[in-house]
Amino acid sequence: MMKQVSGSRGITAGVGAIALLGLISCADIENTGEKEAALTDPGQSMQPGGPNVAQGKKQPYKSGEVLVRFKSGTTSIRSAAVHAGIAAQVVHEYHAPSSLQLVRVPQSMSVEKAIEAYQRDPEVLYADPNYIYELNVVPNDPSFNELWGMHNTGQLGGVFDTDINAPEAWNITTGSSDVVIGLLDTGVDYNHPDLAANIFTNPGEIPGNGIDDDGNGWIDDVHGIDATAESGNPMDTDGHGTHVSGTMAARGNNGIGVAGVSWNAKIVTCRPSTRSARWTTSCSAWITSSS
Repeated sequence: MMKQVSGSRGITAGVGAIALLGLISCADIENTGEKEAALTDPGQSMQPGGPNVAQGKKQPYKSGEVLVRFKSGTTSIRSAAVHAGIAAQVVHEYHAPSSLQLVRVPQSMSVEKAIEAYQRDPEVLYADPNYIYELNVVPNDPSFNELWGMHNTGQLGGVFDTDINAPEAWNITTGSSDVVIGLLDTGVDYNHPDLAANIFTNPGEIPGNGIDDDGNGWIDDVHGIDATAESGNPMDTDGHGTHVSGTMAARGNNGIGVAGVSWNAKIVTCRPSTRSARWTTSCSAWITSSS
């Protein structure tokens, strides 16, 4: 018996890719000469907008502030004259790296114009915006520290950073409720406190009324189907599907249990069989027709 469900909402079989962000710090730049600076200094190659401009993502920076580093041997009188040339005021001077100063530029001058002015002066090694960086996003879920596959600090005796770099990816996105993941497994405990908020609900079905409201051949298929039992109830009786669902999309940062790779994606379930995972024609058709 083959049953199909109609619908326009797409289903994806996986979660988005994990990205690793590389951050560049001016504190790591050694003042070893103009030639090296031209090749390696971020100030020589990056314009305001930051290291992610090439990827279409601008790095935010503080308005009205510029980091200026002078070449070795530049006197304080000379550096003061350079600042005076654009009416900038020194806010802070750093000891490491040497000759690096944070300045405030006039309100009438943009950060971009200030950087251009500094870069024209031969005594300036580099000038950069005062970029704003955020710490990696770490959820408040109490058992997250056990998920070494997502964030490995060596907490269980493993190798540091042997993981999928989840916090780095969460700096970019923690997932979207517009993404629906199709789970083909032993079902899902859709009442689980760490999953309930991320379980897909069929808008065309009225729960528990014993009627096929949306006319797709399945009665009360609110959260998916059990193709083996020919039922609209995909409740997990084994536990494996619920475990997989948690890895994919347990609600993140809700103070409960763990966090999934995607904190907000929706899970729709097709239970093809028991733990033996024999795929049924009905389940395949149900997933295919919904994608």
